[in-house]
Amino acid sequence: MQVFLEGVRGGGYHAWEMGRTNAFRVTISTTEPFRGRLSEGWVRQVARAVLRREAEEGSGVGVYLTGDEEMRELNRRYRGEDAVTDVLSFPLSSDEGGFIMPRGRAKGLGEVVLSVPQAERQAALHGVSLKEEVAHLLVHAVLHLLGADHEEAEKARDMQRREEEALADLGIRLPVGVHVAGEG
Repeated sequence: MQVFLEGVRGGGYHAWEMGRTNAFRVTISTTEPFRGRLSEGWVRQVARAVLRREAEEGSGVGVYLTGDEEMRELNRRYRGEDAVTDVLSFPLSSDEGGFIMPRGRAKGLGEVVLSVPQAERQAALHGVSLKEEVAHLLVHAVLHLLGADHEEAEKARDMQRREEEALADLGIRLPVGVHVAGEG
C-alpha cells in the first residue's frame, strides 16, 4: 500500500511506502549540492530515536534536506516570513481531523524540511558538530509533528526536556545556553 502526501516541494507529490511494519519509517530526500554532507543513515537514526520515544509504533516521517534559497521560499510561503530559517515541520494531520490509516498500517506524521547551510552556520555558532546541530533540529521538528510546541513557558520547558531525552539516547548533550531550537 502507498500513501501519497502532497509535498511542500514544487507542488508535487512525495510518495511514501507505508506497508505493514513494526518499525518507524523515515524517508529522506536531499537536493544537490547537499548530498553527502550528512549521512542519511545518521539522519534516519535521529528521526527514529524520537519516534521510538514519542510516537505510535509504525509511525513515519519524511525528511527533506535543502539549501537556503528553497528554505527562504518555504518560510515565506507557509509562515509569511521572508527569511531563511533552520527547520520547518509540515504535519500531515491536525486537530480538526486528518487522514486516518487502517489499523496495522504505518501512520505518516508529516514532513520536516531542514536547511543544511543554516544548520552549518548554527553549528559553528553553538560550537557543535553539524551532526549534533542537525540532530537537535530534527528532534525538535519531529516533536512539532507530534503536537509539541513552545509557545508558553511550561510547554517550552517540557519540549526542551523531551528534546534532551531523545538526544541523550543518541549520546548528544546540548551545550549550556542552547535551548529549544528556534528559540535562540
